Amino acid sequence: MLTVAPNLKKLKAEHQSTQNLRMCFIALLAVAGSCSLPLAAQEHPTRSLTIEASRVVDGSVVVTLRNIDNRAISAWGVRGVATFKGGGTKSFDMTIDGCVTGFRNAAGAASMLLPGATYTSRGGGLQLKEPVAALSLTPSIVVFEDGSATGDEAKIESLFLLRARDRRAYRTIELALARQLGADDPLASVTAFERALEAGADDESHSSPLYINVRGNLRLAVKAASDRRLDLAARLREMWQEATANRSSADKHYRRR
Repeated sequence: MLTVAPNLKKLKAEHQSTQNLRMCFIALLAVAGSCSLPLAAQEHPTRSLTIEASRVVDGSVVVTLRNIDNRAISAWGVRGVATFKGGGTKSFDMTIDGCVTGFRNAAGAASMLLPGATYTSRGGGLQLKEPVAALSLTPSIVVFEDGSATGDEAKIESLFLLRARDRRAYRTIELALARQLGADDPLASVTAFERALEAGADDESHSSPLYINVRGNLRLAVKAASDRRLDLAARLREMWQEATANRSSADKHYRRR
């Protein structure tokens, strides 16, 4: 019987090759494990927010959302696609942020969207000009009361930049109003307030719609005072109290956690 002696050198080479492949596979597994995202980064807005209903009314998108998380929500975004009856589609985004003034609807205002609560939002600045056959919506971002957030990073970053801008605007408005409290001539104090507002604002604060709102409120107050329907000094104090409360709220929510 012929016996063939094993080629020891060849066997050793094959064994080493197998070991190398095994070590390579283990190394790849280790790299894959180290690259896995933390739990918070794996979260998706749909785990915290669901869309209960949606429709189009007079060209405005009306959407009802429910908070299914155990944390209160201060802001959210929705990404949508409208399919028109005449053909064609339109993609859009809606963002609602109520961290300062609360979410306002027919039932009034709520400071946060609490766990289990629903909220119906209309419009968000969007206007669809053609008849809509179908509407597809999905949550794109969720920002929680504690400053944590999940979803589209670019949109979350933009939202917090706007919060920081509005916080600076509230601070400027608050300080400018505080200087006019108790003035002997309320009409003169309005002019002085507007000058102080201009002097205290930076370029980004000027872009805040809060400036437009406060000027509009002042014009209405001055007109009502001239018609003897309003105590202008009392209205200035009310505006200062509102600005102080809003600035205090903005201080709590302008940073991301």
